[in-house]
Amino acid sequence: MARSAKSAKVDSREVGLVACLNLLNFFLGTKDLHYGLWSDDLPLTVQNMPQAQQRYSDFLIGHLPDDVHSILDVGCGAGGVATELLSRGYQVQGVSPSPLLSEAAQQQAGTDFKIHQGRFEDVEFAIDDRFDLVMFSESFQYISLDCVLEKAKSLLRPAGYILICDFFKRNTPGNSIVGGGHKYDDFIA
Repeated sequence: MARSAKSAKVDSREVGLVACLNLLNFFLGTKDLHYGLWSDDLPLTVQNMPQAQQRYSDFLIGHLPDDVHSILDVGCGAGGVATELLSRGYQVQGVSPSPLLSEAAQQQAGTDFKIHQGRFEDVEFAIDDRFDLVMFSESFQYISLDCVLEKAKSLLRPAGYILICDFFKRNTPGNSIVGGGHKYDDFIA
């Protein structure tokens, strides 16, 4: 995905994500941006991040219904989960608002991975782009609740699925170390 010098307006958060991805790849060999799946048997150390990230990908993919073959990966990040899905025989397309991350995802997942560039709310899909599953892997929190579920449903084949694996804010006392996410009560409503 080549970019011209005139259109090279880049968000500083995007640069930070790519810098983080490059550091994680250089020091740990990981190609994912997600936090990973941690449990008591895996100490919370930076050295264990690649194993936690692989656990997350395996957990997510292991919970896909048997009748799913085509997947839209919304907020596909650096393409790590999409790469796993493609290697297991799924047909996968992605959505990414970040040109820099789209480039990283394309390099990692390969030329067969079609990426719809732009925010999920704004991307126009062809009428034949319908999926068995629309997946939000740590990306749901960045999309307005006003439109996200309706748009996701419009992209599903009959009897399709929406998979959300993300953070939500609960109405509980105390502070969380994780700051993102929609309010859970708003999501349920």
